[in-house]
Amino acid sequence: MAESPNGIANPAEQFQNSVMQNPEDQSSAKDAAPKNTNTGDARCVEYTRKQLYEAVWSTPCQKLAASLGLSDVALAKTCRRLNIPRPTRGYWARVAAGEKLGKTPLPTPKPGQDRVLIFDVAANLQRQKEWSGAWNFAR
Repeated sequence: MAESPNGIANPAEQFQNSVMQNPEDQSSAKDAAPKNTNTGDARCVEYTRKQLYEAVWSTPCQKLAASLGLSDVALAKTCRRLNIPRPTRGYWARVAAGEKLGKTPLPTPKPGQDRVLIFDVAANLQRQKEWSGAWNFAR
């Protein structure tokens, strides 16, 4: 898997690989992959509402959020704002134990919810670094 200069795996490639590992989702894999807006640089990643839904259900939210330079709470808030259902607590442990679990269907979007999201990974990581440094300094 390709890594960006900041050491984080390319989220678009990571998502594409996770979708392709799930044979029942292969039909939507072509439409589902997020798009890097800067070629050769994983700086900005675009997701449609449907792509983010597929990513949330194919990768644990903490891992997906880290690959986008966000906290899991920020990703959860984004999903809540866009009315994107997320896996329940314990979902990934049950999947790891071999259970076949279904996804909560994506509801139809309300006005303003069906849009393209752009995650600026490098800026998010830089902001996290600045904030963590300020937090450690204040202690």
